[in-house]
Amino acid sequence: MQKKPHPPRRCYKWRLPLFRLAGNPTFTNIIVAHIVVNVVLMSVKWHGQPDILNVVDAVAETYFTVVFLIEFMVKVCAWGE
Repeated sequence: MQKKPHPPRRCYKWRLPLFRLAGNPTFTNIIVAHIVVNVVLMSVKWHGQPDILNVVDAVAETYFTVVFLIEFMVKVCAWGE
């Protein structure tokens, strides 16, 4: 059984909401859904695919990079020391 993380010792006004967000099961489920969709989109590439799929792939790659970067920043700010 995992222990729940405690709020940071030096808790600034902006840090506590991030701590709550990072530990929220809904936030985790949304990130997991993004991971699953990202894996599916990465696995649907083939040689000679239409150009529109290359554009969709590039846009999706940028979108998922931004989403995962935001997740990273939220968790580091919430749980980091």
